[in-house]
Amino acid sequence: MRPTRMMPLLGAGLTQTVILILALALTPGLGGCGDDDGGSNCPAGEFSCSIGAECVPEAVVCDGTADCSNATDEHPAVCCDPTDFVCDSGNECISDDLACNGADDCADGSDELPRNCCGEYDFVCDNGWQCIDAALVCDGSFDCDDVSDEYPSRCP
Repeated sequence: MRPTRMMPLLGAGLTQTVILILALALTPGLGGCGDDDGGSNCPAGEFSCSIGAECVPEAVVCDGTADCSNATDEHPAVCCDPTDFVCDSGNECISDDLACNGADDCADGSDELPRNCCGEYDFVCDNGWQCIDAALVCDGSFDCDDVSDEYPSRCP
């Protein structure tokens, strides 16, 4: 079963997605049989595990179980779509409708971190998980759940 898709937002998610796309493009065998790099020694219908002559049936690639001894058949560069959000752990991707929805969908919780969810002009509240429009800071109204947007030390 192929993982669901995730649109990278900002920060580490986008960077990791670009790195994984490059890894897929530049690593012989990560794309399975049919790569134009000539590095695959696998027969048709089998995936090259990128080590020696190890091959596994294409039907078991991205099924959630590592069948290659080096687990390349479950690597995000193979299993995630280019638009997937890749969790900080580097071994999981999730659907774009699950990121920044208030629930940890990545096992490491990275899909809810401000660096992946907040926009460039957002203020990250001191609680570390909430962000608000920077224009709302020091406007006399508590917009952060922890009221850090109106701290006297922050506001004149």
